[in-house]
Amino acid sequence: MRNATISERAKQFLEDKDVEREDVRFFLLQLLELGRLCGQSAAKGISRGVLAALFFVLLSNPKITEAELAGVKIEEFSFFRLILPVAISYFSLQTVLALDAHGLYTKIYREIIKRHYPAWHKSDFSELLMTWPGPLSMHLGPIHFDFSEHPGLHKIRMTAAISQMASAIVVPIAFGAYAYIRLFEDNRIPDLAAKASLTVAVVLMGASALLLILLGFTRVVDGKMLS
Repeated sequence: MRNATISERAKQFLEDKDVEREDVRFFLLQLLELGRLCGQSAAKGISRGVLAALFFVLLSNPKITEAELAGVKIEEFSFFRLILPVAISYFSLQTVLALDAHGLYTKIYREIIKRHYPAWHKSDFSELLMTWPGPLSMHLGPIHFDFSEHPGLHKIRMTAAISQMASAIVVPIAFGAYAYIRLFEDNRIPDLAAKASLTVAVVLMGASALLLILLGFTRVVDGKMLS
């Protein structure tokens, strides 16, 4: 089954004589829970990235000359300023991975619903159960019904979802450019340390961008609506 598609895997799972109706129901509930956990993970990634950016701006302020952390007075912020842009790139990758996992769980969920509960699949009511507790406007349920009920609102929702997905890469890259310009302009920070930090950040951010490109917005945003 290693090379089998999700559709083929779902078919074999549902046709297995040892799989009972309650097993299917339990599995669907687990998929919904995993989807919610992905949303929470994405929310944490974005929140941590924003906090890291705020700390970088704060520590780059020339008026702030010392701080206290766990009872220890800190007067040199260079190390923290080198680490924070890397942390932002890592949190961005964490968010993209969470979106990828959510897209996969959603695809499996839809395939099982289509085969086991065809009436739910035809009505699209099953989409309302696949909630998204993340920070991006990616709750797909309303999008499905907006398409027929409010075409204009549907376009706005889809545009917002795609724009926010793009911002998950564009904003960290833009802030990273700002951060490293500040770091290379600071004579207190060795160029070698700044280059090492930049290299790690570029690798992490490059992985995030490549993942989005390979997956395409069709899977991350909505594998059914945009495919």
